[in-house]
Amino acid sequence: ALALSIVAGLRSGWALALLVAHSFLLHSYLPLTHDLFYGADAWRHLATENSILVGAGTMEPVISDDSPATELTTKVGRLAYSQLWGTSALLARISGVDLATLNKWLLPILWSLFVPLILYEIGRSLGWSRRLSLVFVWLSFLPYAWQASGAFTLPVNLGFITWLALILLIFKRAENPESAQVWILIAAGLLSIFGYSLFVLLFWLSFLVFELINWKED
Repeated sequence: ALALSIVAGLRSGWALALLVAHSFLLHSYLPLTHDLFYGADAWRHLATENSILVGAGTMEPVISDDSPATELTTKVGRLAYSQLWGTSALLARISGVDLATLNKWLLPILWSLFVPLILYEIGRSLGWSRRLSLVFVWLSFLPYAWQASGAFTLPVNLGFITWLALILLIFKRAENPESAQVWILIAAGLLSIFGYSLFVLLFWLSFLVFELINWKED
């Protein structure tokens, strides 16, 4: 029905709002069916976030009781996970919402709000029509990996949203390149090191490839 309403010519603003609402319902199945949250990884991150919140000064990625983190994995983990740890601790401090509730709902809310909007803007940046961009957003609901990612509050999933937003900035630069945009992207890329490491590498690779292509065309 949602796809038919898009094709039938529903106004793009209303269609995008329905896509955001649908995304929220799609990714809320785990928070709504579990009293706490699903998955062992979330419990490990919750422990670190709680330590930060109470001022214990501990920011160590927990691997397991019988496989302690090496010095390398500890350093990489601090950077890769600090975006989620800091965001959760800050939101808990400001809102007064307990960390368990935040870990249930943070990614379903962020994913549902931002991923459809970013994908829509990427479609528009590629020169697609509003209708085709809306279809592009709707198609993003089909892969099960994305359905699951939006339901789990994990560093990799938060990192994906950040990476997608940075890719949008690259596409926006492609529309109307200006020299100041390079410094904005470099600053954003440097800040992204506090997110999931895979997406940091993917961003810098994408950025460098685009700049190389842009330089050759000039």
